[in-house]
Amino acid sequence: MNPELKRNVWLDSTPFRQVIIPAAVSLFLYLAFALSEKSLGASSMAIISVLTFMVIMIFWGARSVSDSMMDEINQHTWDFQRMSAMGAWSMTWGKLVGSSLYPWFPASIALCVYIVSAWQLVPAVFLVKTSIILFAIAIFSLGFSLLNTLFILRKTNKSSSRQTNSINLVLGIYLLAVMYPLLNNFTSRNQEWYGEMYSFIDFALYTSLVFTAWVIIAVYRLMRQELQYQNSPLVWLIFIGFQLVYWSGFNFVYNANPTLAILFMSLILTWFGLYFSDNHLTTLRRFTLSVSNKQWLSAWRYTPLWCVSYVIFFASAVTFITYNTQTNAVVFAMSCLFFMLRDISIVLFFNINKRHGKTDSSALIITLILYLLLPPILQLMNAESLLFMFIPGEIIDAPSQNWAHILPALLQALIMWILVIRSYRKQWQIAH
Repeated sequence: MNPELKRNVWLDSTPFRQVIIPAAVSLFLYLAFALSEKSLGASSMAIISVLTFMVIMIFWGARSVSDSMMDEINQHTWDFQRMSAMGAWSMTWGKLVGSSLYPWFPASIALCVYIVSAWQLVPAVFLVKTSIILFAIAIFSLGFSLLNTLFILRKTNKSSSRQTNSINLVLGIYLLAVMYPLLNNFTSRNQEWYGEMYSFIDFALYTSLVFTAWVIIAVYRLMRQELQYQNSPLVWLIFIGFQLVYWSGFNFVYNANPTLAILFMSLILTWFGLYFSDNHLTTLRRFTLSVSNKQWLSAWRYTPLWCVSYVIFFASAVTFITYNTQTNAVVFAMSCLFFMLRDISIVLFFNINKRHGKTDSSALIITLILYLLLPPILQLMNAESLLFMFIPGEIIDAPSQNWAHILPALLQALIMWILVIRSYRKQWQIAH
């Protein structure tokens, strides 16, 4: 028996899922209810039931979705489904709903207990909003788990429960931390955004719905790729715009430099676009041929996500320089641009040269060494003045900078892009 399947035989057995787990959840909630009548109170019971709902859906539900997907891959049934007449949208919801039916049963029990416990504590409108938020968080967790599984499958051509479950665990802890203010302070908390005060419950409601929608869209797009459809980067461009607008609203709260914050956010989104892009040699070749033949519609369809992200990143750097004309700010922004070009070329180099093994993992390790390992070594050697050769972070706080500090980042980018172009031509000649 496959080890991935053998490990989950007991957990996935029908009696355990249909009887034991719902009974255990009901017993736990009953004991909490009995204890709440004596000492905890109804508000504590509401919090316990909400946490129970979230733990079930974030941890068990998300794992059920990823494990179901991996079981289909390991049992070699996934390829047959990809060749079926089902569309990407139907398969997306089929995986999300069909794989998580059992976790929804005990989670619904916890949700009902929450509604009963909080009925006399908060207004009915507030109760409806929190219930919608909980449903949105559950769908978000299921969608993120499926997105993670599809992404790993597309990058490595194999399934791995260790990677998906580790990421689901980190996500679950983060969501519990995010929901704590809502649980700890039922109705009096507010959220400031773009200088305006909003009710925390309303802000959490709209945020959860929008981010859940984005996760579903991302799963749908990856499912389309699994069905051999080509996605244009238009949705990714809209997603970048949304992220910049959303997170920029918090800059007003902390009086942060808006141009620096946008530069930082666009840098992160460029990194995400780099690793979510289809960087295979064939796709890159289609893109370059479309550009050289001036087939702009085809070129747009095959444009890598990192290319779109880098254009936004470049525009953010120009905006940052425009509003911060000091020499150190200009040097900092240009260094960021060149370092990002170097990072993009590292990922492309490993993707083009498949013989180097795990392409993205190898590129990520090299990049982490450049950013996280070499700077501490320089500090131990009392060579802090050379940090600008590997990271641009020290430049922004310096009173003045030499324009020559741009050269290390520029040279690294040039060297890596020369290697990428040579490898691209060589590998394409070998393939044809």
